[in-house]
Amino acid sequence: MNEPTKPTSCPVVFLHGLESAPWGRKSIGLRDAGFDVRAPDGQGCSLAARIDAAVTLLEGMDVERTVLVGSSYGGAAAVVTAARLAEAGRTIAGVVLCAPALYLPEPPLDASPPAPVAPTWLVHGRADDIVPIAWSRRWASEHFAATLFEVEDGHRLGDSLPTIVRAVELASR
Repeated sequence: MNEPTKPTSCPVVFLHGLESAPWGRKSIGLRDAGFDVRAPDGQGCSLAARIDAAVTLLEGMDVERTVLVGSSYGGAAAVVTAARLAEAGRTIAGVVLCAPALYLPEPPLDASPPAPVAPTWLVHGRADDIVPIAWSRRWASEHFAATLFEVEDGHRLGDSLPTIVRAVELASR
């Protein structure tokens, strides 16, 4: 039996975290909220390989209507992916970063993360014990195109799916 089709407001490309999988709670929650979610499998891949895979996936998509969502390690990948698309003359509709690991000492983030190239929303838990919320606060304060939603949650943002869905809705406009 087929699942009922829900109307979608935009395509979403979801980049998962380092120790998670493409179809975890966040990506399934976004799909259940009606978004057309595509989630490449980055398990066991370096940051550079994840970025390359995301760029390749997005090559065949209408990026001007697509929201790029990245969680933790996938958030770092999302920021660089959006920047690479912009360098190629393609601007993503919006970016949502969930507890993003923006200041990793891993190529291509050896120095600092690139500036947002599209409207960007960050959702970060104040009780995050994996990625410091200070990273999101710093990045958001440095870039006018970034808006930070601080939530009462931990790294997995298990109680913050409604905020993540709302951020994707905002990014899709």
